[in-house]
Amino acid sequence: MTPSRARIREALLLAAILLVFWWTRWPFRDAVLIRDEGEYAYIGQRILAGEVPYRDVYNQKTPFVFYAFAAAQAFLGPDVSSLRLFGSAYGLLSTSAVYLVARTAFGPVGAASAALAFTAMLFDQAGILHQASTEYFMLLWLALGVLAWGRAVRSGRPWLLAASGALAGIAFQTKQSGAVLLLFFLAEWGNLYVIGAIVTTLFLGGWYVPGLSLDAARRGAVVSDDVRATADYRRELLKVYTRRVGQIAYQRARGS
Repeated sequence: MTPSRARIREALLLAAILLVFWWTRWPFRDAVLIRDEGEYAYIGQRILAGEVPYRDVYNQKTPFVFYAFAAAQAFLGPDVSSLRLFGSAYGLLSTSAVYLVARTAFGPVGAASAALAFTAMLFDQAGILHQASTEYFMLLWLALGVLAWGRAVRSGRPWLLAASGALAGIAFQTKQSGAVLLLFFLAEWGNLYVIGAIVTTLFLGGWYVPGLSLDAARRGAVVSDDVRATADYRRELLKVYTRRVGQIAYQRARGS
């Protein structure tokens, strides 16, 4: 199968999954809003009236859903069916994001399986009872954040790494539990420093401070030959290490 035909087939498969997602939720487009959804809709109306969340009208949840519902009512209207259709359309974006994340890790078959599982498992809670819960809205930003982070690691593009942090921040502004992605990124960032310190100490002579070797310290003097030898050793070892890292990165780039 040619690459272009494979891409067309994959796009049709994703479109079919999204159609199933929409079709299973269409009969519930007039389902009444539950308590939380009513709060979001009301605060959205107050935003459209010029009021400010937390100052003029209070809710303990994070602000993204308030402004999302305000935008939905501004463009689609305040009726229940419009809000339900807005939530379903938002779910299509989340399903597509999950598909892309799974495709990066498991290929097209794994991506289709993940999207179908996401569609099925999300329906029980989001299709009938509370389609527009904050967790429902958070899933899109979590998936996009993981997708951007994975591609940043693979490609080495700094803007993707910055985008992953911004998306994780939006996830937190959608639901407090979205902070788990920020914690993951912080742990990954800290891991780089820990591994760098271990490599420097064990392999690059970080334990051997120029001119302050144990023998020199015992003699209470700094020996110039000792300084020169240590500096030369570190310089040559760093060249070898840098060259090897570049070769590995080049090979991986050609392989991908």
